[in-house]
Amino acid sequence: MKATEPFIMLPRSLLCSAAWQDLSLNAMRLVSFLMREHLAHGGRCNGHLIAPHRQLVELGIHPGAVTGTIELASDLGIVDVARGTGRAPNRFTLTWLLLPDGTEASNRWRHYVRPPKTCRRRRVAA
Repeated sequence: MKATEPFIMLPRSLLCSAAWQDLSLNAMRLVSFLMREHLAHGGRCNGHLIAPHRQLVELGIHPGAVTGTIELASDLGIVDVARGTGRAPNRFTLTWLLLPDGTEASNRWRHYVRPPKTCRRRRVAA
């Protein structure tokens, strides 16, 4: 690793959170893509990150799963999404990072509560 190579801070509390652990493989692909986009723009575009549908499909997310993947990452509080209208793209924010104007991170992932597991009743053969 070069001394000047950019990096993203991933707090231990985020990595140990229920929200992070409940990310699906596709949601991890989305978050990874957004982190790379953030780095590609010098860490100055959080809140304005774009993840084109075509590029998400190239990453391995099924075309029919892109919307659900974005919704999951947002529901878990890992990303915020400003929906684009018409042909305008969605704009993403990584919620654990500062915004370019110095606004504190929302850290919405801290408020995620894992839903209780539902148990199916076993049928007993008569």
